[in-house]
Amino acid sequence: MSLWQIAASNVWRNRGRYLAYLISAAFAVMIYFTYTALSLHPSLQGGYSGAEGVTQGIKAASIIIAAITFFFLLTSNSAFIRSRKKELGLWSLMGV
Repeated sequence: MSLWQIAASNVWRNRGRYLAYLISAAFAVMIYFTYTALSLHPSLQGGYSGAEGVTQGIKAASIIIAAITFFFLLTSNSAFIRSRKKELGLWSLMGV
């Protein structure tokens, strides 16, 4: 069995974990992008009364969401690595 076959079978067996990590990362980035796109929407850039206050609020929220997203991705990555800790240790002992 070659190294590529071992890697492919390893990814296939842990596809649920990889999929959960990918979905959580995509969801976090999607939320940030939604708030950023909303703050740059042309309707809020116009001369409507109160549009500037709404834009400033959305920009502040997007900064807060960026910080939360960063920590969420760190936590998600940590949980992913923790779930495979024994397996990664075994691979390390084998020299892979």
